[in-house]
Amino acid sequence: VYISLVYGILYIWFEAFPIVFQEIHGFNSGESGMSFLGIITGTVAFAIPGYFTWKYFYQSKLLGDNDESFPPEYELPPACVGSICLPISLFWFGWTGNFESVHWIAPIAAAALFSVGGCLIFNPIFCYLARAYPRYAASVLAGNDFMRSSFGAGFPLFAAAMFHHLGVGWACTLLGCLTCLFVPFPFVLYWRGKQLRLRSKFARHDI
Repeated sequence: VYISLVYGILYIWFEAFPIVFQEIHGFNSGESGMSFLGIITGTVAFAIPGYFTWKYFYQSKLLGDNDESFPPEYELPPACVGSICLPISLFWFGWTGNFESVHWIAPIAAAALFSVGGCLIFNPIFCYLARAYPRYAASVLAGNDFMRSSFGAGFPLFAAAMFHHLGVGWACTLLGCLTCLFVPFPFVLYWRGKQLRLRSKFARHDI
């Protein structure tokens, strides 16, 4: 559900870019397309190097002879960081992109932080699902893909109307509040995930 929400917000949020950069800041189509460089920069320069660094310097130290030596919940610390980045980036984007007087670099920087949050949520949760349900990993990931793709397809249908009627600031505030509701979930799974797995007949119980 969390990944589906993030995926849906990602697609609905893309609809805000032409509104912010073309309608408010007066960019042309080419310049508006360049505004997506913030997302690329956040992913390539910060999220992926940071995630791999954590994998190499911390998680690799937990490995024994194979990857079964630590619980699936140990995949989740980056998702805890990502869950905090998302609402911050949405509030930041909404209330800097809403005003022409604020320099256009501010919402682009917010977009970079959103990509960091999204990347740090998606990768750890995919790893967690596959390791928590190893016998059913294909079904788990396929079900996840179907649900998040449904959100990604449905959310953009009302995106333009929402941003035009509420305004960029309040629309992003609404999205940010939705992501705030889900901030506790990676922390709960990290601290209490084993107890939850033991109550499931499908999840692994051995670690």
